[in-house]
Amino acid sequence: MSRPRSSAELSRLLKALSDDVVHAHIHWRMASELGRSLAEHPLVEAQSRTFWYLTRRAHVSTALQLLCKAFDQEQSSLHLLSWLRTIEANLPLFEVEAFRERLAENAYVEILSESAQRPDPLILATDISLCVATDPLVKKLVAYRGSQSAHRSTKLALRESVVAGQSLLTDMEVEALLKRSTEILNRYTYMFAAETHSTSILGKDDYKYIFKAVEASVQKARRRDVV
Repeated sequence: MSRPRSSAELSRLLKALSDDVVHAHIHWRMASELGRSLAEHPLVEAQSRTFWYLTRRAHVSTALQLLCKAFDQEQSSLHLLSWLRTIEANLPLFEVEAFRERLAENAYVEILSESAQRPDPLILATDISLCVATDPLVKKLVAYRGSQSAHRSTKLALRESVVAGQSLLTDMEVEALLKRSTEILNRYTYMFAAETHSTSILGKDDYKYIFKAVEASVQKARRRDVV
């Protein structure tokens, strides 16, 4: 049973949890976009195959590790499940007066407080059920963590049919969990602080400059060789 928390404590828990969820999205998206860009620019990939392979693999591994933290099941840890249970045990913090006090320095607090609301018990219960290990996707993620991420399964490693580095989850399943984590996070973040978290980041397209520079350099060298 989660213990009572102050608004300040719940805010700190929210900040820490949001970092995991948001950065899981950022790293997964970067890996996906790099994959598409490399397929569209084979000339760039050909110049540094090892670098791009390791870079994409690092982004995927980081995204999955952060997603595992977000859907962790350890009772003493911070994750979506423990955070939702903390909310369940601290519903008075979502009352209008508590909301106004928390956002007292916000110039729009009166307008924002008009839509302030306590979490719906049925929706909260549903969200909790989507974060426990009995949920099919969460179960697969927990299995991935236990056999490939935090630990290396001997039994899995001995299977000839398993490709080295293969995940127990498909890309679609990972993306479904990423979407779920954001929806749950933002639902209660908005109720608590009138905020939502973006899963994008400034400079996410910076790598495209490298693609352009590499292609221009290689093409220039080829023209020089022809002449």
